[in-house]
Amino acid sequence: MTRPPTSEEGKTMPQGQGAGAMDRAAMEAVIEALPDLFFLLDGDGSVVRYRAGQASYLYTAPETFLGVRPEDVLPDRVATTFKTTIERCKASGKLESCEYQLQMAEGPVWFEARLKVAPDAQHIVCLIRDISPHRRALARLEIYESAVSSTRDQLAVIGADYRYLMINAAYAAFLDLPEASVRGMRVDEVLGEERLNGGIRKRLEQCLAGETVCFQEWREKPATGERLYVNVLYTPLRHGDAITGVVVSGHDITSLHEARRKLESLAHYDALTGLPNRAVIDSLLDGSLKRARRGQHRLAVMFIDLDRFKEVNDTLGHAAGDALLVEASRRMSALLRDTDALARVGGDEFVVILDNLAETRSASTVAGKLMQRLLEPFDLDGHQATISCSIGISIYPDDASDRSQLLRFADTAMYRAKTQGRNDWRFYTPDMTASATRHLNVVEALRRALTLGVLTQVYHPLIDLGSGACVAFEALARWHDPDLGDIAPSEFIGIAEQSGLVRQLDLWSMRMACERMRDWLDDGIAPDYISVNFSEASLSHAGFYDELKAILSLLDIPANRLQLEMTEGVVLRNDTATIRNLQRIAALGLRLAVDNFGTGYAALSQLRAVPVKTLKIDGSFIQSISPDADNDIVIANTIIAMGEALHMSLVAGGIEDAHQADFVRARKGILGQGFFFGQPLSSDEASNLMRESRKMPLLPKAASPR
Repeated sequence: MTRPPTSEEGKTMPQGQGAGAMDRAAMEAVIEALPDLFFLLDGDGSVVRYRAGQASYLYTAPETFLGVRPEDVLPDRVATTFKTTIERCKASGKLESCEYQLQMAEGPVWFEARLKVAPDAQHIVCLIRDISPHRRALARLEIYESAVSSTRDQLAVIGADYRYLMINAAYAAFLDLPEASVRGMRVDEVLGEERLNGGIRKRLEQCLAGETVCFQEWREKPATGERLYVNVLYTPLRHGDAITGVVVSGHDITSLHEARRKLESLAHYDALTGLPNRAVIDSLLDGSLKRARRGQHRLAVMFIDLDRFKEVNDTLGHAAGDALLVEASRRMSALLRDTDALARVGGDEFVVILDNLAETRSASTVAGKLMQRLLEPFDLDGHQATISCSIGISIYPDDASDRSQLLRFADTAMYRAKTQGRNDWRFYTPDMTASATRHLNVVEALRRALTLGVLTQVYHPLIDLGSGACVAFEALARWHDPDLGDIAPSEFIGIAEQSGLVRQLDLWSMRMACERMRDWLDDGIAPDYISVNFSEASLSHAGFYDELKAILSLLDIPANRLQLEMTEGVVLRNDTATIRNLQRIAALGLRLAVDNFGTGYAALSQLRAVPVKTLKIDGSFIQSISPDADNDIVIANTIIAMGEALHMSLVAGGIEDAHQADFVRARKGILGQGFFFGQPLSSDEASNLMRESRKMPLLPKAASPR
């Protein structure tokens, strides 16, 4: 009913003679020594005697409960519990107990009451103890057991004798054994002698010596063979200053391990082809170089670029492009030895390391086989595609002994093969370095020139051969760099395409041409139109139409004053995005022209699919015309007839002499262009021509054209 006393004399009511003095003295000594509250109840259950060290340990004052039954002074719920226990004690004559909680001054306190009928059968002895610490300990233990049981981590406690003292549900599930059956078993009985001696014994010994051991390992479930990757921690179990066992915890990190392995794979291997990637090629080549130095043999580095891959990717879609890359990788891998290495280092770029090369020509043999294999058609979901490859080769130790130089030289040689017609291989030669350096210098200078806007534009007249009047201009980019000097358009335009600067160059050309047309319109001397060449990169770009429209709107240029020129290759590829842009551009009223017509790429059906209004006959057909070149004249006439049959306007380019000019003039309605009429004009020269007479120098009279 109350807290245990410390020490104070027990209180009693007068009662009859009991046992002898000695027995009473012994009993008093026992009661005095007890840490519990003591109550003596009579047959009716009333309190006739108590002992408490301090009044503060009592639920109520002694005058309240002496001579009164406990249930009469205790709260109802506790009173009922106490009354039931007294009745059980009377009925059974055995020791009975109950637990209850009372609200004391310092808060709720749990008690345990133990009751037993006295030897005289007339009284009941009641001992009451504060069990709050015990209850709190039990609560903590329940929480601990619940946590241990609920955790997914494998937990076990192993004694110093290597016997299991406890395992949790996760560990039991891993072993596929009941928890109870494992307790008391030795580690070798559960895991086997081989595993115990294979590292577990050593770790247990380390831990029992006071060390904490952490490691990761694969664990195999005995029942299923399933393998888990587990982070394991051995922690000493201490009791005071002594180490009495080991707590073993295992956290399943299989998913994390697999994710990390995949990340490492992605960092080192190409996700599409499964080949090593650029991050790995350095270490692969380093290893090959070490073996080559040790064995004193050659090795070759091959840099491979797939020709026309972009066309396949753009025409058939990225899925087809991916399938081509996978198949190309498979074909190349099949031709290489186990000691060789193949890596994908870019979108359509690969590196091959030919280890332990017997002689230099062996590399050319492999290059030839790779080229031949890659020339074979690719079946891409019902579509056939044909590509080729350009290969550059560098040799250790002939060309370089340094990894980065070997890679760079192979890349340089590949670039030479690509610029000299593709579908070929080249060994590196020292002169290629100068060419590659020139290429890099031009790229950086062009990037700078476009940013600063220091390129210039010249204007090549288009002539009405009947009147000799200049009716239009073709805008052409020219570039003089302070360090590199004059750079030919044939060089810097190709470099712009290779380096990704061509769209920036196209936009600059369009803006400059529109500004010049605006000036001519304001001065009242504008030609019919100005023609600007555009790359496929611009014509297929999603934002090109809006960019073009914005410039026309900003400068207030009528759409029919601007003509866009494209190559036959653009028409041939029939790219959906390009066709869509061209249709929208034509709907604005802009003129569209195909340059270099007749070189054999564009089919008539493809020309009809594009809203083109003008064909520029390739200059090679015009330049071949001479008084005794009957076949060339027939070809030129055929090409002109094709254009007329398509109801296209025609421009004859490349006119270089009077005979060619007469030939074109005789066909009537065809505009002429070429150096026969002069070089391209500066902005001021073109303005002066339009301002004065628009007439070019008098053309020679017809010389009996055929």
